[in-house]
Amino acid sequence: MDETFWTVEFEGATGVSAGVMMFTKGKIFGGDSGHTFMGNYDGESKLKGKISIHQFVPGSNAIGMHGDYELDFSGIVEEKTMTATARVVGHPGNKLTARLTKVSDLPEERSEWSPAGREDTVADEKRR
Repeated sequence: MDETFWTVEFEGATGVSAGVMMFTKGKIFGGDSGHTFMGNYDGESKLKGKISIHQFVPGSNAIGMHGDYELDFSGIVEEKTMTATARVVGHPGNKLTARLTKVSDLPEERSEWSPAGREDTVADEKRR
């Protein structure tokens, strides 16, 4: 499950939405057209976690929330799909379902992407 990139489709009481999510080393990063998602997860085929949603474009979303909020979620991974349910922290009646489709495993770290490799490149360019 670790080190993966997914598309995600949400369905809530007030509509649907779609975005992308990365799961890496127990952390979640993602977003859609108006929100960023950052959180934590635990598990392999059965996941649980918490996601903080930050709104950067005005308006409501698939569950009718405005502004920033947190979700508690649980999900089941089967091959290249994941199904999940989430509830707004402090508002358990406000929930959504999500279907995620695996796009790719994330690449392994490459030495030229490391800070040391990058500094060497900058130093080499300055010498020219």
